[in-house]
Parts: sequence; structure tokens; C-alpha cells
Amino acid sequence: MNPSSQPAAGFRQPAETSSLPAGMAWAAVRLLLAASDIYAVLMLTYLALRLFSGDRLWPVALLNNFTPWILLPALPVLILLLTARRWWRAALTGPGVAALMWLYGGLFLPNPPPPPCAASDGCTALTVMTYNTGCGLIEPDDLIAVLRDSEADIIALVEVTADEVPLLNAALAEVYPYRVLYGYGIPGIGLLSRYPILEHELFDLSTHAFPYLRARLDVEGRPLTVIAAHPPPPGLEGLRAYRIPGTPDFPLLADAAVSDGPTLLIGDLNTSDQSENYQRLAEAGLQDSFREAGWGLGLTFPASGANMPSLVRIDYIWHTPGFHAVRAWTGPDAGSDHLPVTAQLIWLP
Repeated sequence: MNPSSQPAAGFRQPAETSSLPAGMAWAAVRLLLAASDIYAVLMLTYLALRLFSGDRLWPVALLNNFTPWILLPALPVLILLLTARRWWRAALTGPGVAALMWLYGGLFLPNPPPPPCAASDGCTALTVMTYNTGCGLIEPDDLIAVLRDSEADIIALVEVTADEVPLLNAALAEVYPYRVLYGYGIPGIGLLSRYPILEHELFDLSTHAFPYLRARLDVEGRPLTVIAAHPPPPGLEGLRAYRIPGTPDFPLLADAAVSDGPTLLIGDLNTSDQSENYQRLAEAGLQDSFREAGWGLGLTFPASGANMPSLVRIDYIWHTPGFHAVRAWTGPDAGSDHLPVTAQLIWLP
């Protein structure tokens, strides 16, 4: 061997595999870019179908339940693509970020200050809560503790069981002297109130599935209508279709809520805030307390009773004009498959 061809002492020849890390890195970059392309195409397809079909295509209606989870990845993907100067790929992801900001950006901004409220001016402060108790999923002591600790003035309950009715009547008589409870299980429904319940009725709408509860309350001399609602839940029919059986009830429910003076419409409505059913209520003039004064996505279902993280917002406190939501939030997980929702309202004179 020629001595000149031998490496000098203290030096090593480059490893034959020194280019492997660079190759692996480039493969990872290509994989990420391909994933971003696939995501952008699927996300844009969803947005286009949603824009032109609404809930008429059942796959779109199903995906509308998960709109924030479809759009949230667009933000980090866009940042990465801009950092990497992949301009046209960033342009494909941009509409997803724009849609995310348009649909949900307001939920992450500070709430405007509430109007001044003084009892001497005829203004009333109300704390309102709705809770799907999960048809017996909650331990009785835990349920009673959540309701007591809420300090709510009015509570709508759905999926009340026959076993829960005597327990609630006995444990909450002092805190909520006015109670209407129908322990029918999943169709069960009820109302707890610190204010006198002057009259109440169960009524059906188009579906005749679960009954609705309407009550007239006397709130410091002012009449208030409260509708506790629980339309039937949507579901998949195998892999063939996604059905929303409660849809026919929503126009009638909206009419009932806006035609009887100051009204609260509260309960598990089994519809997301991106559905056409939600829009029907908003277009009728009702206001969503959480959209008005909540912070974050406000996800309520499923909770621990379903052994899954919360994915959708389907529990609501709606009100007619004349109320102003000061604050709205989801409550503690007590074991139901739903989280409770509470709102502090100002009822203007």
C-alpha cells in the first residue's frame, strides 16, 4: 500500500453511512409535505361541501360535529409551511385557518363588560344551569353535590331516572323549593328553581320522541318562561347514513321559545354549534349564552361516563333578547357522559 494513501494520525475516514441521516431527514420532510397536501385537500373539500350543501349531505352533517378538530391542525401546519417557505402549500392551508378564526376566534377573545345591573332599576341577575345526568351514571351523592355547589337559580335536568326523583326531592327541598321532575330515564326531564313555578306542562313536537318541559316562573314579580329540551340524538345507520331525527322539532322549538315573552331554552339539544339546527335557533332571534360570554370551545360531550375526551358542544343555555350573558362555562365532571353548562345572565328591565 502506498504510505501516502494512509490516513494521517488523528484523522478518521468519513463513515460510508454519513449521508444516511441527511437522507432520512429529507424523507421525513417529504413525508410531512405529503401529509400537509393530503390534509389541505381533504379540509378544502369539506369546506366546499359544507358551503354548498349544508347538512343535506350526511357525511358533511356528521363532520360538522367535529369542525374545530378538522380546522385546528391548519394553524400549526400553516406556520410550519410559512417557516419552510412552501408558499403554494401554505396558500392551500390558509382557508382552513381563516375558517377557524371566523367560526371560533371570538370564543378566545375577552368578553365585553356587562351593562350595569341594579335591582332598583328592575334588573335581575340569574344563574342558570343545564345538566344531562346520564340516565343514572352519576352517583346520587355526587349529583346532589354538583347541583348544590352550582349556586344556580334555575336548573334544567335531562335523562332523569325514577330512582333519582325521590332523592333529589328529599335532598334539595331547602335549596330548590320549587321542583318538577319526571323520572322517565333517557326521556326523563325536570326543573329545579329557587323561584315559584306557577304552571308547567309536558309537550311534544313533530318527532314525539322525548317530551319537552315548559314552565312559567315568577322571578321577583316578572313572568319567565323556561323550556327544558332534549331532542332525540343523531346516529349512524351502519355505514349507510347519518340521521338527525330531531331536525323536524327545531323550527317548532324556536317558535315556542320566541313567542311567549322572556324565555330561556336550556338542555341537551343533541346538535353542534355548526349544524343547521343551531342556525335555526339563532335565526329565530335566540342567543347562545356560551357563544356570547363563554371562553374556549365549551365542549360538553362525551365526558368521563363515556370514557372518552369531550369532543362536541351539544348542551346549551339559549335566551331571548332582553337578557345579557355575563359569563358562561362548563362545570365539573361528576360521572355523567355530559358536562354541565352554567351561565350568569342579567335580565334587563
